[in-house]
Amino acid sequence: MSGKLSILISCYNQRDFIGQAIRSFFEQDYENREIIVLDDGSSDDSMAVIASAAAEAPCPVLQLQLKHRVRCYTSLKAITGYHIRSGVWRKWHPEII
Repeated sequence: MSGKLSILISCYNQRDFIGQAIRSFFEQDYENREIIVLDDGSSDDSMAVIASAAAEAPCPVLQLQLKHRVRCYTSLKAITGYHIRSGVWRKWHPEII
């Protein structure tokens, strides 16, 4: 694959898992990538965990905190390349992409 890859991760009250989900994409050998994290109005510390993981990222990480009704539309506007979608429960093997 060539071109930019946009990785979409949805999150709602997943502070215990979101950091690991984001970091699993740090190890990918595909260079031209960005991570877009869509938080659906979490009431826990998910946004703080996302910000902490973003500070360590080797690629751009965009955090969007949204209400459920606008999540899908806004995420489509944020994508700048080919995209894959992942949940917080998934850890990606370093060579999967």
